[in-house]
Amino acid sequence: MQSFYGRRLSRNVSKSEISNLWDENFFLHNTNAFKRIMKIKKRFSLFNLEVGFGTGDNSVHQASLKKNECFIACDPYLNGLIKLKKKIHLLGLKNLFISNFDFLNFYNYIRTINFNKIFILFPDPWQKKKHKKRRLISEKFVNLLSTITNKNSNVIVSSDEEDYLNQILYNFYINQDFKILSNLRDERAMSFFDIRPTKYHLRSKRNEKRSFYVVFKKNKA
Repeated sequence: MQSFYGRRLSRNVSKSEISNLWDENFFLHNTNAFKRIMKIKKRFSLFNLEVGFGTGDNSVHQASLKKNECFIACDPYLNGLIKLKKKIHLLGLKNLFISNFDFLNFYNYIRTINFNKIFILFPDPWQKKKHKKRRLISEKFVNLLSTITNKNSNVIVSSDEEDYLNQILYNFYINQDFKILSNLRDERAMSFFDIRPTKYHLRSKRNEKRSFYVVFKKNKA
């Protein structure tokens, strides 16, 4: 199973921007991730994760709201990481750490952490039938989430594609370690978890598409 599909970098990013990103203490990459995560685990008692953060709006918002909690965000697209780096500096955030790993590779570094909240907002729907196998949220993916969550952890997922939403619901259902919180759907979920509307949420609204938000609660230790 291939872990990531698509481009990691657009042409308008300079080599110096990439080099500067690699030098940041909050950037987790293949040569420093294990050591830095060990240090992070000593500093914080509560951890949260965002998988595929896009432009980083929600990650920054969450980390700004709860500075005593640790937020880790991964996305292989370097343009988004560079933009998020600037926001971290601008706000002086000390509790947000970012990585260019896709989730399946990043899992090897974070598998000793139990996350309180995991955000997966608008993962790529890969709409063409021949590409649906590329979708992030699969049976394997949900099984991995189960190993990095505690009882009562929450996984917040959003999508504007009903076909993908049905696949997501099915994969969490067959796992049986999670239950869906029927009282926290869509706007209620956004309000309860104070989710900042992302670029993709706003795009869906402009295109008059409905954005679905679903919360899965871990019900087993």
